[in-house]
Amino acid sequence: LFSRRPYFQGVLIFKASLFSRHCTDRMLDITIELDVRKFCCPMPLLKAKQALSKMATGEVLRVLTTDVGSVRDFRRFSELTGHCLLSSEECEGVFVHTLKKHE
Repeated sequence: LFSRRPYFQGVLIFKASLFSRHCTDRMLDITIELDVRKFCCPMPLLKAKQALSKMATGEVLRVLTTDVGSVRDFRRFSELTGHCLLSSEECEGVFVHTLKKHE
């Protein structure tokens, strides 16, 4: 389902080939899943920004983090940049943010 691609040093990046699912009933077409659970603020947002810059318009990024402040950070980031924050949810101590890249 996933092929591992080491995009950024120390961060697990998965290029989703079909659908990705994490603690949710909804299925979304995820382009890249970024696992930054070991990082604290501001690294999850910075790694997400780097990943988004390499993605095409309309592609979807899912970010997994344990940083509590990421909920506020990703909401504000999407307001400032125009990227669509599709969801922000918490599941078993992991915050899952799903963003769609704008033009």
